[in-house]
Amino acid sequence: MLVIKIGSTIKYRDNFGCGAQRTTIVRGIQHCAMQGAKDGEAVQSIAWYAKNYGCFDLANGHWCYGKQIDVMEV
Repeated sequence: MLVIKIGSTIKYRDNFGCGAQRTTIVRGIQHCAMQGAKDGEAVQSIAWYAKNYGCFDLANGHWCYGKQIDVMEV
């Protein structure tokens, strides 16, 4: 099973998924009860299939929703 963990390198699209693809590292994960929420339970990892329930703090000083994540580099 593919899992996004703190420290994982991801490619995401900024500007709520409409921007250019950027590469960065995940620094924090909130597992939320609803898709599109920003506040939830702080977790160390989240399954790829559940990423849309995540809000991610990123090493580049930004954050994103799980639906903005395109690729996880392995």
